[in-house]
Amino acid sequence: MLMIVLWHLNSLYPGTLPKLGDRGVEFFLLISGFLIARKCEGTASLDSFRSSSSYVFQKIKNSYLLFILPAVPVFILDVLAGPVKIEAPLWQLLSFCSLTQSWIPDIRICWGVSRTGWFLPVLLYCYLITPLIRKAVRRFGARAILLACLVIQVASELLAKHFLPEFYYEWFIYIFPAYRALDFTLGFCAWHIFRSTVRKPSPRALDVLYLALLAILTALSLYRPVLLKYVLFHPFEIVFLLIVASEKSIIANLMNRNRAIVRLGDLTRIIFFTHLPVIRLTGMLWRRLFGPDQAFLQWIVSLLAVFLFALTVEKLTRLFRKGN
Repeated sequence: MLMIVLWHLNSLYPGTLPKLGDRGVEFFLLISGFLIARKCEGTASLDSFRSSSSYVFQKIKNSYLLFILPAVPVFILDVLAGPVKIEAPLWQLLSFCSLTQSWIPDIRICWGVSRTGWFLPVLLYCYLITPLIRKAVRRFGARAILLACLVIQVASELLAKHFLPEFYYEWFIYIFPAYRALDFTLGFCAWHIFRSTVRKPSPRALDVLYLALLAILTALSLYRPVLLKYVLFHPFEIVFLLIVASEKSIIANLMNRNRAIVRLGDLTRIIFFTHLPVIRLTGMLWRRLFGPDQAFLQWIVSLLAVFLFALTVEKLTRLFRKGN
């Protein structure tokens, strides 16, 4: 989540940070698949279309207002008073509110309203098809499905790069739910591989590998152009995820038990839904009060506003639940 927030703040200093947001989205999907596989282990949870539909509706019920309320007022303000004219605002709003924008290959629609709204329909689609993923893993095995997903992704990315115009290539491999579900499936398979692995490396070896993977992922993010823009990172991300889940790495355990990081983890859902509208609103107010100068101070204020807003929303949510 921090990688995604920092990437969206990168607009204040274009080109100074690697494209960390892409890595954050991929890792978010891998973690989601990993955790859903753990949730399903030994239970009938998400084992049928009916149960997965019920799970999706519960997620919508818990997240929809949090998804809509911060983004829509800022978007309307942007349409009425923004420095740049926004095209097809009504279609953007309708697709955003109906959770369909990630399925529409239109640059005005898929990035519309909150700019990150496309991700929720992707995640809901992954939850919806979880019964199909479970059946495939039972029938063919986690390793075979993981390998098949990687092969499909490599082939799809190379073909899309060769045959599709630039925007449609980006939409297909970054936003299209059916493609991003492959990332979710990789995480799902990683859990089953993790469960079946008996021999675990020593903590010291895992720490060395942990640091090496961080260096590789950062270096690859800085290096451009990369032919396999997204798939290239997956093997490193999967191993990284398995190291953290093993609870053997000393560094990973320190990270998992650090109070500040755990606290941020508790706020990630709220930060995800609210951070970009908050950044945009802070930018509007800053330009009106101070003009385009002092970009570094604006960067700091925007980052603080994201966390303060998330804390405020969390407290209001708790009060609301207590009241009910």
